[in-house]
Amino acid sequence: MSRVFYEVQATIADEATESAWLTWIKSKHFTDVIVAGAVSARLVKLDAVRTYASQYEFADRAEFDAYIQNEAPRLRAEGLERFGADAITYVRRSGTIEHGQAYR
Repeated sequence: MSRVFYEVQATIADEATESAWLTWIKSKHFTDVIVAGAVSARLVKLDAVRTYASQYEFADRAEFDAYIQNEAPRLRAEGLERFGADAITYVRRSGTIEHGQAYR
């Protein structure tokens, strides 16, 4: 079985929202996604202004599909409730991990 990669890119409108969002994602949201089925999570600060990529890995397609169907709607709603629909733009993508290699 192949692992599944899931990325949510967030572009944040202003510095105050960015600060609040960073606190929330690091202290709560990542834990919630792992409890809901991800095996790993990381946050990447992209070079674009106030843009981040939250990257998750799921054990297989069944785990990812269960997350998307059963857990993602609730977690997305929490983010919308906290930050509104206009303060952050999200782009989501997923795919199968074909190869991985670790260094040291």
